[in-house]
Amino acid sequence: MKKIASLFAKNNNFLLCCHIRPDGDAIGSSLALYLSLKKLNKNVDIMCDDEIPDTFSYLNSIDNFNKKTLNDYDYAVSLDCSDLLRIGKYSKYFDKNKNCINIDHHRTNDNYAKYNLVKCDFASTSEIVFDVIKELNLNFDDEIANCLYTGISTDTGNFSHSNTTSETLYKASVLAKYKVNINKLNFILYKNMSKEKLIVLGKTLNNAKFYFNDSVCILTIKKEYFEGLQFSESVSTGIVDYAVNLETSKIGVCILQANQNTFKISFRSKEPYDSSKLAQLFGGGGHKLASGCVICGYYEDVIDKILKGISDLFSL
Repeated sequence: MKKIASLFAKNNNFLLCCHIRPDGDAIGSSLALYLSLKKLNKNVDIMCDDEIPDTFSYLNSIDNFNKKTLNDYDYAVSLDCSDLLRIGKYSKYFDKNKNCINIDHHRTNDNYAKYNLVKCDFASTSEIVFDVIKELNLNFDDEIANCLYTGISTDTGNFSHSNTTSETLYKASVLAKYKVNINKLNFILYKNMSKEKLIVLGKTLNNAKFYFNDSVCILTIKKEYFEGLQFSESVSTGIVDYAVNLETSKIGVCILQANQNTFKISFRSKEPYDSSKLAQLFGGGGHKLASGCVICGYYEDVIDKILKGISDLFSL
């Protein structure tokens, strides 16, 4: 922690990168660090090799994403990225021989950077950035607090997942002392739903598939469900929870068809089943109870591969 903070203090030009298909923790931790470095009068580009979901437009600093201003960087910094693939096109700035920093909390992180600040016992990367900001002797402000609270809340399932610790709750309580509208934030992140999502959700749930005596539920979001609607991957957010929240489910799967033969897979599991082992079979990763990957091929083959992986790994 002290070494990483010293690198931020001693250098001037930074590239911050969060992962593709960014979630609240990726966006919140990245923006919080961006704003903190700007307080130190550093030059910073904050980039994501993907679209930023409109869901997070309540963060006033969100418009700073993907506005390149620098040609050279003293250090490139990844946030919430467990491996190089998650960084997308900006992965070229990262390896052990380059000036780069990896800040993350996923236990599948492979320490791909020169400097790795990976805290697997933390519920979110935003919690780590909280400590980095403190190490830099900076004060929080309302916008930084909103960013960090967003990251902590989303990666703990609004403080309902097993990764929520007393330290998590302490940090959230510190941030809540600033102008964080928790009621508004909770509605936007967990309750608000577009017409498109409601239509797609209905079709998805209507075609749910069950395996292994209903202990595995697989939901599929096919491109055809978007007929007459504007396709957006953000519509899939949270749908996988329906699969794992089923009373009999031990493992929940959501398959999002990105194109004809490419499928983005989200896994969720209940204790003691480790979904990250399943994701790793297909080059993905994540947490024990929440992970993901990409599988290419025909849809029926993708289903077969997932079911075989589940059968090989778990006794259901």
